Amino acid sequence: MKIVILYVCKYSGLFLLSKYLMRKKLLILCYHGFEIADESQCRPKLFIKKETFERRLKYLHQHSVTVLPLDKAVEGIENDSLADNSVVITIDDGFYSVLKVAYPLLHKYGFPATLYQMSKDMLTGMPVLPVLIAYMIETTTKNSFIPNQHKFGNIEGCDLTCPEHKEKFIDSCISFARTLDSSEKVEQFYKEFGNELAVDYENIKNLRFLSLLNESEVLALASTEINVQLHTHSHQFPQNNAAEASLEIKKNKQILEPLTEQPLVHFCYPAGKWSTSHWSILAKEGVKSATTCLPGLNDSSVNMLALNRFLDGENIPHIVFEAEVYRFSECIRILRNKISRSRSSTRDI
Repeated sequence: MKIVILYVCKYSGLFLLSKYLMRKKLLILCYHGFEIADESQCRPKLFIKKETFERRLKYLHQHSVTVLPLDKAVEGIENDSLADNSVVITIDDGFYSVLKVAYPLLHKYGFPATLYQMSKDMLTGMPVLPVLIAYMIETTTKNSFIPNQHKFGNIEGCDLTCPEHKEKFIDSCISFARTLDSSEKVEQFYKEFGNELAVDYENIKNLRFLSLLNESEVLALASTEINVQLHTHSHQFPQNNAAEASLEIKKNKQILEPLTEQPLVHFCYPAGKWSTSHWSILAKEGVKSATTCLPGLNDSSVNMLALNRFLDGENIPHIVFEAEVYRFSECIRILRNKISRSRSSTRDI
């Protein structure tokens, strides 16, 4: 029903009206991985097919939007000089697929992008732990997992046909892998776990579709229209430990600084988890802007350390993407908020 309504609104001219009314606000798009194998089938929110991503870029190219580097967009908001219908493209984590899939398409359309690069897994070269575990469990053809306690510690068996049990099992396996005290033990666990599930870990590792860029690849991208920026060292940014949070940024910055000539002053909260308590830490580390995973447009009324973004992925129908680009979704969000406040005020009377 939502899709039908969006098409009706589009062809009745409401998209165009919204685009005009919201033209002075900034839309920030967020992407993560770009499909190399079949990863969008089990994690469509995290990965997007090459064909879908190119369709998005082509749409931006054809519909009179201004795709800006993040630096210029932030400056435009601060100076009240933002171009009409401005869009910024951001990419989180720094998967290898950024180089293999996304960059050639961005270059084809002449679009800049900001890459928020996590550094720990960039250095190890191993697949990203939570994504790998989820992929193995989601793609196995087995209906159950009966663990060998000698190999898999306190991981309990699981009925893999039950979605609820499967999600808990994924969390349990991730937690166990994080207790292992060396990369050798972690990789051994991956191999044995893959064997139990009849999933080829070596193939996943060699194709690199769940791995991050390496240092030389980040260096190469940083010399193009890709602006490499901060995303913590280990994808952790605690809310109740300022020292650890600050250290995550310092490590990330120390590793990335030799790879880019751009100042590292933009940040993305890992997993979208953030708090106002983070702002003083970010300011102390010289961060000028930070992006969340909250939907919405941006202008001078939005704190630069809590910028809104639209999370795009293979799970998003194209008409929903169009509604964001034409700012129609923002009009709906504003209307919903006003109705909600009105109802709340009425209850208080």
